[in-house]
Amino acid sequence: PIWMIEFIQTILNIDSDQNLFCKLSRSSIHALLLASVATLLAITADRCFFIVKPLKYPLIVNKRRVFMAIAGIWLTACCPFIVSLVYFRASDYGVRSFCDLNDEVFYFIQTFTVYFPLTLIVILNVWILIVAEKQRKRIFVGTVTNRSNVNGFFHALKAVKTFSIVVAVLTFCVLTPALVGLALFESSYSLWLKLWYVIFYYEFYGINSIANAFIYGMRHIKYRKAPGLAGQILLRILRCNN
Repeated sequence: PIWMIEFIQTILNIDSDQNLFCKLSRSSIHALLLASVATLLAITADRCFFIVKPLKYPLIVNKRRVFMAIAGIWLTACCPFIVSLVYFRASDYGVRSFCDLNDEVFYFIQTFTVYFPLTLIVILNVWILIVAEKQRKRIFVGTVTNRSNVNGFFHALKAVKTFSIVVAVLTFCVLTPALVGLALFESSYSLWLKLWYVIFYYEFYGINSIANAFIYGMRHIKYRKAPGLAGQILLRILRCNN
């Protein structure tokens, strides 16, 4: 909403408090980004317990602990919100919607909100896939006989593979603008390149959110049937118009 207000004011040529805009927009972005990545980390930990400790999973993951994890995620998300609220300011260049922040503080926020939790997510997913592959081989050689456990395992394995694709897309969308930004930082680049990099940076985060819907759609049979249903509805609407 903050960006929408700024966008409308820019189009209508209405002045706005740029310091306030920078503080609110950047702090909300980093707080919600941490909440999203931390939630993915929590889901990864949940899948990890299910695959690695299937018998102890009901004892480890219960409603109270899930509630505490969710509360902890949102409380932790307040940290980058407060830091960004304090340190972000309007750019000295006088360019609208362009904000400045001390490089050390920016890298600290990025590491805390994205790189550190994302690294943990990747490590846990690799470990899950390794353990899952070992358990899958045990099932095929017949050392696991409980049918319900086998069905539950394969259902969880499919969910883990889907989630691994989500994590891979997230990693790509996070690291690509980071590497581009590092290359620009090492070279002498002009203000207009900085502005385009800001657009490029946040567009990649937007692409990641949109891509998730398609990933789940391709991996789940219920969603695969949805385009056909939508086509039938559209065809009936066209027939009514005729």
